[in-house]
Amino acid sequence: MVASIAADNARILMRYDQARFEAMIREALAARFGNRLITSQTVREQHAHTTTWLPTQPPDAVVMAQETADIQDVVRICAKHSVPVIAFGTGT
Repeated sequence: MVASIAADNARILMRYDQARFEAMIREALAARFGNRLITSQTVREQHAHTTTWLPTQPPDAVVMAQETADIQDVVRICAKHSVPVIAFGTGT
């Protein structure tokens, strides 16, 4: 019983930390990209489609990069927080 309670508490803590972590990465990206960081469901769904058999999975956010430095900064910020980056070109 004690192990079960400890495990449940760990999961709750992990969820809380995950939410805090997601807010922290969003804030870091928003500070750099402003309104070019998009988290709306519609845009995220547009970037979720693949040509594979896998079900679509919308990203947590989309950054509209305008130059090479933007891409470099996205990769740096995400790497610092161990967040994966999925490149999306013109969508063709």
